[in-house]
Amino acid sequence: MSPAAGVYSAKLKLANECSYKIWPVLASGGGKTPLLAPALALQPGKSTTVSLPASSSGRLWGRTFWTFNSSIGRLSCLTGDCGSGMPECAWAGAMPPVTVVQFELNGDDGLDWYVVRASRGYNLGILVVPQGGSGGACNAAGCVSDVDGGCEFETGGA
Repeated sequence: MSPAAGVYSAKLKLANECSYKIWPVLASGGGKTPLLAPALALQPGKSTTVSLPASSSGRLWGRTFWTFNSSIGRLSCLTGDCGSGMPECAWAGAMPPVTVVQFELNGDDGLDWYVVRASRGYNLGILVVPQGGSGGACNAAGCVSDVDGGCEFETGGA
């Protein structure tokens, strides 16, 4: 079901607690419509809320230090760059190092799941803190500092 249909199951609050601007990417699974405006910039201390479709999957990561080279017409980011040269990023994801959240809403047995990975390197602290829902054990998961060996936490239930 498309977001335009008006059926949503979750709200995702993205907050920038860094001392510099970040550009979050929220790519929907399977190459579907992006879940977030591709050029959204979050200033330090600011946040935004995104409504997610009832059954959706995707990846979330942050890009840092966005620059646009007007002579060649390409965008690049110091970390989290997806290699497209444009604000839009595909499902495939970002070039390492990057901290990534993968999620699925209303997945197997109707449960939501999410995993935070720094297995391809670490660029930003990310913490997922579920609120509301019913059933299952919905615990916070994340990599909030560079642990130099990567971290991977997975949880589900809702």
